[in-house]
Amino acid sequence: MVASFRAPDHAALTEDLTRLREGGLRRLPGLRLPALGAVAHYLDEQAETAPGVELALRKAVQRLGGGDYGDAAEHLFGLSQGTRARSSAERRELAAGAINRTADTFRKRYEKDLLSEIANQVLALCAEARLRETHTQLERRHPAESRLVLQSDFVMIM
Repeated sequence: MVASFRAPDHAALTEDLTRLREGGLRRLPGLRLPALGAVAHYLDEQAETAPGVELALRKAVQRLGGGDYGDAAEHLFGLSQGTRARSSAERRELAAGAINRTADTFRKRYEKDLLSEIANQVLALCAEARLRETHTQLERRHPAESRLVLQSDFVMIM
């Protein structure tokens, strides 16, 4: 993981998610997604940008917890089986159908909120990764520091 990583802001993530929704996963390698690309690299330094972005998106959508909105998110981005190569209009119709709305109503009233929530989940993934990184760093203490902790625990027990 990149030690000096600073998570992108919510607006930048939402903008990238909007571009990705419009372009779809099959056009992902050619899309310019700086915020999502930075997150993908942070979460897995070894990942190529496009597969890393897709994996981060899948994890963020999974964090929605399934249900109608989770299904709508999967359809909207082409994550569900058989939707990857569909047009943005078709994916929007499927997403709208998942929550029993028309495509136009979904676009006007639900899509922005759904994209915003997915951006929140991407930020939560970054926060979890940062916590794991911090925990790992704390585990790698110098031997002298470890002895001090053990000595202080021993004194407290006595």
